[in-house]
Amino acid sequence: MKARWLLLTPLALIAAAPERTPMHHATGTFEVKMTPEAQGDAPSGGLPTSRMGIAKSFTGGMIGTAAGTMLAAG
Repeated sequence: MKARWLLLTPLALIAAAPERTPMHHATGTFEVKMTPEAQGDAPSGGLPTSRMGIAKSFTGGMIGTAAGTMLAAG
C-alpha cells in the first residue's frame, strides 16, 4: 500500500497543477530622455551625489510612457 501511495503522489501533483497562460510578446522601440535634477556636494570623507530624472516612451506593439529616478554617487 505504501509503494502505491508513493507512485500516485507525483501524478496527483501534476493533475492539480494550474494551466499556464500563454506568453504574449510585443515588438517595438523606446526612447529614453535623462534630465539632471539635483547634485549634492560630498560630505567630509564621502562621495558627491546626483539625481537624474528618466522619461521613457514606448512605441510599436506596446504604447506608453514610464518615469523614474536614477541616484548616483561618486
